[in-house]
Amino acid sequence: MTTPRPSLIVLGASGGVAQAFLQLLPSSRAALSTLYLVDKTDSVTRCPHVPHARLNYRFIEADVNTSLSGLLAQAVERDAHVIVLDLTDQITQPILHTADLHGVHYINCSLNAEATTMTGYLPTLKKFGRAYTNGAHMLSTGMNPGIINHMVLDVIKRYGVPESYVEFEYDSAFPAVDPGTPFITWSKRQFLAESVIDYSGYCGEGGKYQELDVPAIVHPISMEQFLRPILSLDEYPLGMIVPHDEIISLSQYFGIPGQFVYAVHPLSLERLRSIYAARGTVQELELTLLNNIDTPLQGSDTIGVWLKYRDYRVGCWCQVFHKDVIGTNATLYMVAVGVLASLLEFLRTYRSSPGVSSVDDLNTERLLGTVKRYMQIHERIEDIYPYQMVNPPQEEAYAAPSQGREKQTLNP
Repeated sequence: MTTPRPSLIVLGASGGVAQAFLQLLPSSRAALSTLYLVDKTDSVTRCPHVPHARLNYRFIEADVNTSLSGLLAQAVERDAHVIVLDLTDQITQPILHTADLHGVHYINCSLNAEATTMTGYLPTLKKFGRAYTNGAHMLSTGMNPGIINHMVLDVIKRYGVPESYVEFEYDSAFPAVDPGTPFITWSKRQFLAESVIDYSGYCGEGGKYQELDVPAIVHPISMEQFLRPILSLDEYPLGMIVPHDEIISLSQYFGIPGQFVYAVHPLSLERLRSIYAARGTVQELELTLLNNIDTPLQGSDTIGVWLKYRDYRVGCWCQVFHKDVIGTNATLYMVAVGVLASLLEFLRTYRSSPGVSSVDDLNTERLLGTVKRYMQIHERIEDIYPYQMVNPPQEEAYAAPSQGREKQTLNP
């Protein structure tokens, strides 16, 4: 008997990640039955870079905050197996709850929570695991979390558990026309949550999460120690130590220290810190989102990790130039590759794996095999490891005027 193919519902279909993902999907379209694209705006239906005919989709104009339950109820009446791919930046729990209620499987890019702290990440994940068992649900697919998790797992499989590790990312995107504002290449909401609103944090000894009392934008550190071995630059940027799903899940699973250090173009960071120093916050409307479509971008996005062993360190990384991708930017392209790779692995196992799991549970070899179809993974071994994980500096040269402020909330 032929196993029925699942239908796929893509939420946030008019967003940047979804449109990048849809450009990659045609090669795997045959693995799916009906493809539904859902968004409150229909711009995806007019995107010239999305292969509309090959995807053979049905577009549904709807707001997931108000219409998701009815939409899923109709879908399960038509299809035996339904998967929701959540590519929005909305809070995870309500969408996951609704999907599970209808017996629909769920995948997302990251765990988006209402709280402005990562201290409750694992308890929340465990709570989800106990509460939602009416379908198979996969959290935190994409680039980081996602691809980077399996780069770490692959190195550990070959070299053993390291003493510590540092994940890094440098997005050097710069537009052909300077907007005169801070500029980024992905979700304004999530970027501000990680750099300005949430408190900075990392995992220390034993993988215990350490949360600082200031946001990541307050204490950037030099990226030279991570980037010099792989990128030749006149100057190396400052990076922010930001809290991330994968750092907590990997560090606490293996019981080792871990950090994620993230850098944007130095001019963008300088403008961000200037705004923050003056007012103690940064608003979404003060950022420019660079999609590489309206205005071409120079530079690249480089994502990687250094794993420290006693006498050496092992580095793995990917670099994609913005000029080399069409209809999206390098950041969203790499996220889309990770989503596709995770989805294809999820299709192998979801029928026999009810409950909530993370991207770490997927098959590393096959997932990275899919990733390598779209971009190169580099590896380097060095005998000297100059960077020692320390508590980030507490000097607050760019700190907000109102120290001890309450945590900010995102724009509605």
